[in-house]
Amino acid sequence: MTTLGDTNASADSGTNTATPQSSVPPLDFGPPPQTSWDKFVIFWRDTIDGCWEFFGMIFSGLAVYAGGSRQVVFAFGLAFLAGGLGEALETQFGAGGPFWMFIGGFLIGLVLPVGIKKI
Repeated sequence: MTTLGDTNASADSGTNTATPQSSVPPLDFGPPPQTSWDKFVIFWRDTIDGCWEFFGMIFSGLAVYAGGSRQVVFAFGLAFLAGGLGEALETQFGAGGPFWMFIGGFLIGLVLPVGIKKI
């Protein structure tokens, strides 16, 4: 079967016998990975780089949507203060109170307006 742009294809045998162009140099960026550990490291390095870039775009968009970076930093600061207060007041270890105080502090920090008001 011939395809478009295939000048050396054999129509009767159904195989593609096109030869590569000799004017294009081969891509040789270094030796291929030799061990399975090298392949593992290369795969996860590329995957984590892609995830980091993807989530960075999402988080920066959410920060703008939430009111800017100043608002998000204020929300995290208030969340850490509330979580620390919850940890100090907790009488039973592992009850979950400081976690929910952290979440509540973060949500309150997102709602409270931050900034200098111009009069």
